[in-house]
Amino acid sequence: MIKSKFLNKEELKEFYKLLKDSQVGYIQLSDTRIKNIYLSPTQLPDFDNIVSSSNFIYEASFFNKKTNISTLIRQIDDKWLVNTVDFNKKGDNTEIVEEYFITKTKDTPKIKMAHIWQEKIDEECEKMPVLKHVYSAFVGFDTHPDSSSHTSREGNLNGENNNNNGGKK
Repeated sequence: MIKSKFLNKEELKEFYKLLKDSQVGYIQLSDTRIKNIYLSPTQLPDFDNIVSSSNFIYEASFFNKKTNISTLIRQIDDKWLVNTVDFNKKGDNTEIVEEYFITKTKDTPKIKMAHIWQEKIDEECEKMPVLKHVYSAFVGFDTHPDSSSHTSREGNLNGENNNNNGGKK
């Protein structure tokens, strides 16, 4: 479900080309505030049109609703960590809870994150299975018309409504 890899700049450029179709998300460059925000599914700009010899992608998050795949790109030292989450490959012992967060950018709606929890045996809980947080992935923006008052956690990537029932089905 979750894959991670480190890429150099040329590998990142090739990977980025594969993302071009129907993405929502943002790109944070090293030399500017976040200004590349894609609120509705769009084709991403060419890599060479946003990255130059004087800047680089510091962080980017994308979600493709058609493929149900989230991508995070984060610059670390001289490489880029790329995490992809394929929500189509969710295991039986995995729970996903969606939550909205306020952004720093005034004109941007709340971001939507999916928190992935997996059932694991816990030595500290008498070897009983417990849900443990594994990863949080970007899955879009709040598209509700009145996003200022929207705080519920509804319609998650499990394909069901989340009523915050403590992990019980």
